[in-house]
Amino acid sequence: PTDLLDIMLTYGAGGFADGDIRLHNPFDACYPSVVARECNMARVAYDLGPPYSDHAIYPDRPGLFPCGSDSNGNSLYWYTIGECATWPIILRAHGGDYEQWDLSLSSFLAMAFANQIATRVWKPFYARQR
Repeated sequence: PTDLLDIMLTYGAGGFADGDIRLHNPFDACYPSVVARECNMARVAYDLGPPYSDHAIYPDRPGLFPCGSDSNGNSLYWYTIGECATWPIILRAHGGDYEQWDLSLSSFLAMAFANQIATRVWKPFYARQR
């Protein structure tokens, strides 16, 4: 989705919330290997069964396509269903619990950091740090 490119062009590579939340940088030469590694790790979890097997993993469609992570081992994905401009966000906890947000990545991040949405995985602590 183009909003990741917009985020990278606006803010550059790095993290949010004092680096606790990181997005994968499509301008980095390592991006393909990072995405491949994240997909492989997600497939290993998927093979464990519930609660990790709720969504297939990219390149399966619909499937989870990694876009970031946090320092607590939680993962941020796009759910590749429909047109890429409308892919929902999946925030999956390290333990497998997940929540789906029908928002663009940039809207999701802005709303989460402003405490305009309440995620179970990311506590309001992230927004209070700003």
